[in-house]
Amino acid sequence: MLARVQLSISKTTLAALPVRQLPATAPLTPLLNDLSQLADLFVLLLNDYHLITATPIREALTFLIVHLPPTVRLILITLCDG
Repeated sequence: MLARVQLSISKTTLAALPVRQLPATAPLTPLLNDLSQLADLFVLLLNDYHLITATPIREALTFLIVHLPPTVRLILITLCDG
């Protein structure tokens, strides 16, 4: 999906994304490096955040937020009962 949206996302980053035995933050460093090279504003949209219950994934998201390049905007979409 990222390769279709932005051709400058490296093959190294895309190759690391589906690996499940790595720490959840492992593929984020090359992804953040790729995103930091973008000159234009980039919006990263994460849908269904309410379904994420695993602590490693939440920690990875925190890592991502802390290290986001200034040209990247993160939008989290979640549902709330109530």
